[in-house]
Amino acid sequence: MLLSCVDPRTQTPIATWMNAPAAGSHAIGLDGKYSQFTVAGAAVGIVAPAFAGWEATFWDNIGASIQLHGITALIAVDHGNCGALGIAYGQRVLDDPKLELAAHLADAKRLKEELAVRHPDLDYQAWFVDRDSNGWFNQWKTLVAGPEIN
Repeated sequence: MLLSCVDPRTQTPIATWMNAPAAGSHAIGLDGKYSQFTVAGAAVGIVAPAFAGWEATFWDNIGASIQLHGITALIAVDHGNCGALGIAYGQRVLDDPKLELAAHLADAKRLKEELAVRHPDLDYQAWFVDRDSNGWFNQWKTLVAGPEIN
């Protein structure tokens, strides 16, 4: 299952990444092989106190996806210049690349902890995609490593 942000700038880059092999994440293209949950902020939207209440829908959805689709892993993809991060932690965090990445990392780890309690059998990995100098979202970083999907 893919957890990603609603930001329209990231839809195509994330789908392209999911649908082709990606080192450290998936050895095969996952086109047509994954469920998706999209919410403002991705991991931020699930764990940040500013969005309290959204997590219930996510956990209900992931439970249904396990039942209906037999998912075995969650891939969370957060992104740079995410407005939801600014709402959650303030514009100062969003404007500082080090603070921005640290906040995404902290939330990705918090999501891993919650997943381990609620669905300990699910594998988990978290990623951060940022823009290159031309503004394209194609700079990928691992936030939380997990088993590669084959």
